[in-house]
Amino acid sequence: MRAFATLLILVCLGYPKLTQAAGDTLAEVDGVPITSEEVEKPLASQLSKLEEQIYNMKRQRVEALINEKLLAKEAAKRSLSVPALLDAEVTSKVGLVTEQEIEKFYEQNKAQLKGEKSSVREQIRPHLQNQKLAAKREEFLKSLRSQAKIVVNLKPPHVPRVEVAVDGMHGWNSVRSGAFDLVISDVDMPRLDGIELVTLIKKDARLKSMPVIVVSYKDREEDHRRGLEAGADYYLTKGSFHDETFLTAVSDLIGSAEDQSNV
Repeated sequence: MRAFATLLILVCLGYPKLTQAAGDTLAEVDGVPITSEEVEKPLASQLSKLEEQIYNMKRQRVEALINEKLLAKEAAKRSLSVPALLDAEVTSKVGLVTEQEIEKFYEQNKAQLKGEKSSVREQIRPHLQNQKLAAKREEFLKSLRSQAKIVVNLKPPHVPRVEVAVDGMHGWNSVRSGAFDLVISDVDMPRLDGIELVTLIKKDARLKSMPVIVVSYKDREEDHRRGLEAGADYYLTKGSFHDETFLTAVSDLIGSAEDQSNV
């Protein structure tokens, strides 16, 4: 068995269903059938990626339509056109980019910027201005969403995904921006250790129900207590990867592969 060397694993479970019944005959050669299972099982990985891409495209379109309807409703309520509404609530409320903001951006990114400083600065200005407008528009849409009843029935596909974070802070940013079913975290990590990560997850109203397994080479009772008190669902030593303990913990928290494939 390979040694466990990753620092932080983020797991999104799901298993792609066959698009047709496993025994469906897709073709025959001299009376010998070629079944759906024969075709789709070897393509499971590629089909999963396609399903996720299709879902993301649909989700983006759903979000765009929700925003359009919210803006149209608010504009009608004020007897305005949508462009006039956006001008009043977004454009007019965003200040112009300052020279200090341009200089700060330039200094922070000059290693990646090419060209004369004067010409680059003029390219930075509209970039920063568009960022401000986008942020203000998002803020306005968020306020409209908070006043509306929105139900999204589009469900994500059963696509398994595992992401590995390089350190605790990277993991925390990924957890906040993604959708995961399980976090498996080492204790000793740079920038943000495992106990701090668990504490942040469990204090977050949206993330607190997410199960977390903490793993460490430390096996003292106080280490176990510290991890569990932070909110970890399991505290396991790395020796657990050589027996069934780890798999049992995962199955207990999010079910087995067989359970998921029957969802």
